[in-house]
Amino acid sequence: MIGETDLGAEFVAARDALTPEHKRQLKAAGVPSIVFAYGLVGVALIEIEQDNFYLGPAGREAFVVPVRVDPEAPVDVDHPAPAEAVSLGDPIDLVAFDLERPDWFAVMTGEAPVLGAALHGDTEPTMVWRAPLAWLQAKCRGVVALTTDPVELRAILERLPGGITAQDLEHAREIKAAFQAPRAMPSVYVHKARAA
Repeated sequence: MIGETDLGAEFVAARDALTPEHKRQLKAAGVPSIVFAYGLVGVALIEIEQDNFYLGPAGREAFVVPVRVDPEAPVDVDHPAPAEAVSLGDPIDLVAFDLERPDWFAVMTGEAPVLGAALHGDTEPTMVWRAPLAWLQAKCRGVVALTTDPVELRAILERLPGGITAQDLEHAREIKAAFQAPRAMPSVYVHKARAA
């Protein structure tokens, strides 16, 4: 069952469990060595519960990356120093992925809107990746939206500076569909004026 956990300690254990064979597998999949130098990936046994995962000894092996944020701006998707936010920020979630299914991932807590960060004030489009493996292959540049809900996805993508670059044509269609999703509107009432 998913419950209270020390995400920092859980990730350190996963990072420390990464063997030379795991690194070889990741490198063969196109993950650059700098990802290992910064300690941005680990490996753990996970069990899936709906769209989330938890660590469990009876689970299957998966790679794990931390979702880190700046403690002073935890909900921002853009940051003045994205590389620092990704490597030094406080972990608020863990994301599991599998090399055999590169577009699949699961989150541990569901607390984070994105993996990664966009450059604050950038006028260039932000690269939006479909899944963590592609993000790692790109040296952790850009973001991975961690929701498939079109309304949530739209809210995240609207906050990216400079526009969006999708991973491929199919991904671009998925992103465009999020912008076509109906927006939630609050109920609007008219105040009755009191007679004088």
